[in-house]
Amino acid sequence: MDPTASVVLAEAAATRLGAGIVREMAPIAGLQPTIDVSHSKWLHLRVRAPLQALLNGSKPNMVLRAAWNSPQDTAGPNLRRLQDGRWTLAFSDESHAAAAKQLLDEETLKLHSVCREILSTFLYETELTIKRVGNS
Repeated sequence: MDPTASVVLAEAAATRLGAGIVREMAPIAGLQPTIDVSHSKWLHLRVRAPLQALLNGSKPNMVLRAAWNSPQDTAGPNLRRLQDGRWTLAFSDESHAAAAKQLLDEETLKLHSVCREILSTFLYETELTIKRVGNS
């Protein structure tokens, strides 16, 4: 699994079967999907801005453009801030909302597992290096 996994919000194309239009994309990490307590057909997602947006200064992400260099920024014109947002997805019934939440929860667990594996390898190698230096 790719550690930069994203959730894609797409709409089916009216003219082509099996095709659609991508409306939005967001990283899976940090989504925190929750079913609305009052409206069980609604799924709330916390959307985090992709970190790659900080690296590409020439073409800022459209989602982030309004958050960068706003009049409230006092640290200067080159300050870049990532801004979180929220999506509320409305489904036709409760079972579809619950299925979407379950799918996102499963994908989040997979992503956490991959990241944990990558970091544990790094931390293990760092620990061995420290022990070798300390023993010599």
